[in-house]
Amino acid sequence: MYLLRILLSTFFSTLLLASSLKPKEPKFCVNCRYFVPPGDEYGLKLEHGKCSLFPYSSAKFLVDGIIRSADYHSCSTARSITSMCDKDALRYKKKYARKIHEKNEELEDK
Repeated sequence: MYLLRILLSTFFSTLLLASSLKPKEPKFCVNCRYFVPPGDEYGLKLEHGKCSLFPYSSAKFLVDGIIRSADYHSCSTARSITSMCDKDALRYKKKYARKIHEKNEELEDK
């Protein structure tokens, strides 16, 4: 009986370890709530998007105090600097939480 416990424990520990070693899907900036798409007026692609979490240090417009999207660091810059978001997307937050979708489904059922 004791040997069976040890074998089961070892099996499940190995199984948990193997599942945690699966490669994680990368987090893309376009799916982050801080992503600011480039303006259409210049015809830029999404790869030129900005991150609203990282404005330049002197980003506030001195007339009205509003931070414009042009005053944010690009997403590629934020992902390449460790103290910002890093390649592992340390400050990434999903645009839409799962709870919102669940509530919408509940409303549709009524």
